[in-house]
Amino acid sequence: MFKNPFSFSGRIGRTEYVLSMILTSIPAWIFIDMLEEREAVWVLFPVALLLWFKLSQGAKRCHDMGCSGWHQLIPLFEFLMLISGGEETANEYDQNPKGIATPKKGGKKSPYKRKLAR
Repeated sequence: MFKNPFSFSGRIGRTEYVLSMILTSIPAWIFIDMLEEREAVWVLFPVALLLWFKLSQGAKRCHDMGCSGWHQLIPLFEFLMLISGGEETANEYDQNPKGIATPKKGGKKSPYKRKLAR
């Protein structure tokens, strides 16, 4: 769990995603409150690190669902990332994060995968 937390490549499951959102929200509230009260510019660095961590974990969760990491910028898509399961098979982003070896063919396909125009 939490292998390469600042990397945008790979896949993570729902459990790791939920834990990472909890771990980022609490310090973010504290740092933002400090910024509002004291107007301390040094607080921007930890907030930037937390934002980078949140975006990288969100991108990996999108990859688990079979879609691009840019989808996390869609309003309310974060809620969908919390409740939707990932692809059961290996996809173009990486192997199944649960460690279950399944063949590429067959298995459950993600409904969020975009179809390429021919």
